[in-house]
Amino acid sequence: NMYINENFFDVSGLGEARGGRLLARIPGYSGGGGGGGGGGGGGGGGGGGGSGGGGGGGSDGSVGGGGGGERGEIRLAKDRGSQDIIDIFPGGGVDVGVVVAVATAASSRTMESLVSVSGKQIRLFLTILMILVPRLPSAGSTPADIVQRFHDSEVERMNHLVVDKNTGRVYVGAVNRLYQLSPDLNPVVKVVTGPQGDSTVCSMIDCPQETQKKPVDNVNKALVIDYTTTRLISCGILFQGMCTVRNLHNISDVVQEVREAVVANNPTASTVAFIAPGPPNPPVSQVMYVGVTFTGNSPYRSEVPAVSSRSLDKDKMLNIAEAAVTTGTRMYVNSLSRERYPINYIYGFSSGGFSYFLTTQMKNTDTAIYISKLVRVCHDDEHYYSYSEIPINCTSDVKIYNLVQAAYVGKAGSVLAGDLGITAQDDVLFAVFAEGNVTSSDVPKPVSALCVYSLKAIRRKFMTNIQKCFTGEGQRGLEFISPSHKCISTVSNDQSDFSTYFQYTMGAKRLK
Repeated sequence: NMYINENFFDVSGLGEARGGRLLARIPGYSGGGGGGGGGGGGGGGGGGGGSGGGGGGGSDGSVGGGGGGERGEIRLAKDRGSQDIIDIFPGGGVDVGVVVAVATAASSRTMESLVSVSGKQIRLFLTILMILVPRLPSAGSTPADIVQRFHDSEVERMNHLVVDKNTGRVYVGAVNRLYQLSPDLNPVVKVVTGPQGDSTVCSMIDCPQETQKKPVDNVNKALVIDYTTTRLISCGILFQGMCTVRNLHNISDVVQEVREAVVANNPTASTVAFIAPGPPNPPVSQVMYVGVTFTGNSPYRSEVPAVSSRSLDKDKMLNIAEAAVTTGTRMYVNSLSRERYPINYIYGFSSGGFSYFLTTQMKNTDTAIYISKLVRVCHDDEHYYSYSEIPINCTSDVKIYNLVQAAYVGKAGSVLAGDLGITAQDDVLFAVFAEGNVTSSDVPKPVSALCVYSLKAIRRKFMTNIQKCFTGEGQRGLEFISPSHKCISTVSNDQSDFSTYFQYTMGAKRLK
């Protein structure tokens, strides 16, 4: 089937988010295609990082694993301000740790500083989360800092980690395992999730009678806390990427198994998931936003949207939140493009009435040049008419870092806010970018840079580009979703946020 919604539009050709403040160059590091970060994203929603490839992240702050190598572990450490820091080192050859939580009160400074940038060493502190921490020791990371470790000799890779903001409990998603840990990393519950007999020709419910199933490792692709119902949602690659809802107080207690293809069914394909306001009644109603790379390894994968908002109601758990015949809270890459136009989802977050995904993808379907993009959809949009994208990169002099590797959304703090011309309570996006090896490759060079962006500035860029489209300037784009058309000149005296409009066949239509 070909899924087309002609109301999406890409305003990327009209301008990109290049106003980020370069905070640091990071020699000798590339993230390998994964994201870290999360926690309390702005605007009432959480954040989520990508999982898959050479290491990705997870909702509420986490990181994914890669190929073979050292075994993963969780570390509890003290920083220079005696704050409790929880790190996840994925193992499996991924040489990067991501600090996912500060267990005690954050310091008054937004950034504690960039510490010990030397060769391949860097330790970066944010108020709530450190984005990247290479395994190599640095001046800010000595063995004396680490006060507790957790690892499982039977498990090589740990994919995701979330910390309950109310209790401090730690939850870990790994290959074939889920763990519930105390705040000081003592094991409380271990659940075995695989391997299990499966096949890519099997559906979420059953298999053809002649199918020969084989043992398949269950790689955790998403781990999200639903605070409204005190549940833990965990998703793995088995059975077309289905999810399980568990009791947050005891994860061995399965509340609900969801026979729905939600996440990637492939260990290396990316998935980002996070909870934020969404239809039918935001901000009261919450949904799970999911971004998934198309795998094409099963006849059922065409049914899985690239981006979707999924219900958290018990009776329709993880179904598409709002679905009509031709529209709904979902976006598909069309059948002509999905095999040759992969989209890698790195991070997701909510801010100011919108949900966002950071991605790496080709500039368009006619070129192999890879760029990073910000994808955005309005919380109250039941049809995804507000779905739009803009490119985003990090620049230093003449060098362009085009491949986003990891990100985190938090509050600016007073010093950074002054530099950016915003208030201390405004949301900012911290993102680490790498330079592509060549313009036609999504493989990063071993050098990165950290940029920070005001979410106010990002929203202005979306609005400016959409306003230009309403004057008839540029193309709607997004030809990998539906055929691109020239922007339609639409007269409107309404000066409210143009991001609540979409280009319709006969002009503009206001979302409710």
